[in-house]
Amino acid sequence: MCTHYPLSASCSPIRASQRHAKLLKIFMALMVVAVLLSNSALSAAASAGGSPGATQGTVTRVACYGVYHIVRPGQTLYSIAAVYGTTAYRIAMCNGLSSYTLYVGQALLIPTYRTR
Repeated sequence: MCTHYPLSASCSPIRASQRHAKLLKIFMALMVVAVLLSNSALSAAASAGGSPGATQGTVTRVACYGVYHIVRPGQTLYSIAAVYGTTAYRIAMCNGLSSYTLYVGQALLIPTYRTR
């Protein structure tokens, strides 16, 4: 008999692995939906920018591909940007940061320039 409690040792390994595979599929589906929703929200915000000559309130889309960095004690957004040769603004935009405050252990996507 298999109980339905998390991390139960009474289930067979096959059933447990099937549950884990199902949970992984659900998690991946949720991640895809989250990415699609965030992209559509950015797209809608960019299209609602206003007149072409306006500079106030425009949304700048930043290409966000690169490497991940884990923040260590004493690091700032500016020091991390200097190490990777990018700007603090680009890092903040790619990570959706509303302020330049960082926390130790925080994972940041560091945008890098594509070489053609």
